[in-house]
Parts: sequence; structure tokens; C-alpha cells
Amino acid sequence: MTAPLGRFAQPKTNGERLVLVEEQALHAAEVFVCIPARDEQALILRCMAALTPQLLPMRAAIVLVVNNTCDATAEIALAKAQEWRLPVVLWEGDIEKGGVGAARRLGTRLIRDLFPRRRLLLSTDADAVASPGWIAAMVQALDRADAATGVVQPIAAEFDGMPEDFHRLTDLHERYLKLTEDFLSLADPAGASMGLNRASGANFGVRFAAYDSVGGYASLAFHEDRDLHARLRSAGMRIVHAQQAIVHVSMRAEGRAPNGMSSGIALRLAGLPTADSALRPLSALLRHPFWHAGSAEPLPPPTFVETDLADLAGWVERLGRCRSDQDRLAMLRGC
Repeated sequence: MTAPLGRFAQPKTNGERLVLVEEQALHAAEVFVCIPARDEQALILRCMAALTPQLLPMRAAIVLVVNNTCDATAEIALAKAQEWRLPVVLWEGDIEKGGVGAARRLGTRLIRDLFPRRRLLLSTDADAVASPGWIAAMVQALDRADAATGVVQPIAAEFDGMPEDFHRLTDLHERYLKLTEDFLSLADPAGASMGLNRASGANFGVRFAAYDSVGGYASLAFHEDRDLHARLRSAGMRIVHAQQAIVHVSMRAEGRAPNGMSSGIALRLAGLPTADSALRPLSALLRHPFWHAGSAEPLPPPTFVETDLADLAGWVERLGRCRSDQDRLAMLRGC
């Protein structure tokens, strides 16, 4: 007799259920990919299909937290997990508050409670598509670090279909971002500031030991990823950027978390400027180059991305011409 592919570790009660699929592989797993999924029936299979060939070779498993959902996300995901014989933990239920941060925290708690061989926690989103080798690249990065950020790119076909003004605003933003990174690199050649905090839950990884040491994800409706990154950095953890770990994300303008990527897409579609929360106006950069998103300082209107672009480029050029680090520091102190 064939053993059942899925076991209800917790029957559905009070609107909640916990299902384990392919338990033997789950208990052998050391790497867990946690995915919050709210009303994602249209995209969840695309996400799972991209991860499927990467799981068993890396002793990896998926944890789906299907929270506050009104559609068939859980049923669709569970059916495919059973059909494809994937090691999957599926939790379904409502979370009263905390949004995506609470969902990621819950998924991580399930891993800790159920699987003692856990070692690495990876994070992505239900509308994301992991590139081939993503898990392997993150594991390799975490072999030499406590946490790792990966590369987040738009799904090319969706991005290419955006209107001209959207591309103009995106180009301005990316140029300002690159100039900011150049500015920080010149102002701090030793890399002590560790650059901008652009952590994304769509592509993030952390060792469980490091995660637990800083208290894990906070129950935040948005920026739970950057909050965790900031606490890891403040605790002196080694964080690396995994250039080969690429995840492609959708370009939808109606997302699941407020103030997330979808909010910026919606604004650009309306012809309005946007700025990543890690970016700052030139005047603020010159006053305090290594401020990080997440501090109490309020975010400025995003118009600085366009108005400050030329002057920031000028500063990067002048700093780049300095003959020594001391000359650059003297120039910044005298501004």
C-alpha cells in the first residue's frame, strides 16, 4: 500500500490547518524556503515550479504560510506538492496583525518546532520566480556568512511591457541608486558601513543561529526584511551579497504588503516619482553618509531622485579624482 503523500499534522480547526507532504524528505532537510502566500492562486504554482528541481539536490524544503486568504491558494499548492512529491509544510489560517512579517515569523517558528536538522533559512515571495541554481548560490554564500542578500530583478516580459514614462522614472531611480552606492564606496573604502540596506524578502537568506540571536522577523506589515537585516548588521553579523542568487519578481501594481515594491510600481505607472527607502537626498548624504533605512529620520519626498541626480554625479566624479582616502574625507568634511 502506498503511504499517504500528505499528513495533517494539525487538523483544520478554528480556520487553521498544518499539512506535511513528503515527511521523510522534510525531516532530512537542512535548508528551508519560507514563502508567505496571501491570495496567490494565480502565481503560486509558477513559484513552486521554479523551486522544484532545486529542492532534493540541496536537501531543501518549502514552507508555505497561506495567511488571510480568500482564494484557493492552499488547495492548489497542496495538490501540486502531492502530485510532484515535494517536501512541503503548508500552514493555512488567519493572522490577526503583523502582516507579512508575522507570516514569515510563523513559518520560521514551524521550522524550528518541527525540524531539528534545520540550518539555513531562505526567503522568497509567492509572486517570485527563482532562477536555476538559486538555492545552491544562497547556500554557498551562507557557507561564508551569517546572512546573504541576493539579486532581485523584474520578470523581463512584464517589465518590457511597461509604458515609456515608467521606464524613464525607473532609469532615473536606478542611476541615483548606483551613484549612491559609488558615493558610499568612495566615502568608506574599507567598507565598514556595509553599504545600503536594500534587503528584500523576495531573496534573502540567514543562518538559523544568527536569526535566533537577534530575535528573528518582527511582526511588521512591511520592511520586515530590512528590519531583520539592520538588526543582524548591528549585531556584527557578516552579511554578503550573493550575485549569482537571482530571483525574478512580478511587476504587478497591486501587491499584498503596503509600501512594498508594488506600491512603487503603481506610482510610476501614474507618472509619479518614487524612491527606495534606503535612498536619501544629496544634502543628507553629505551630512551623514552612513545613515541606514530604519532609523527614526523621516523619509523625504521622492522628488530628490531627479533634482539631485546631476549634483550627486558631480560629487562622485570629484571624490573619484582624489588621490587618497584622506583627501576624500577632507573634501567631505569641508562641504
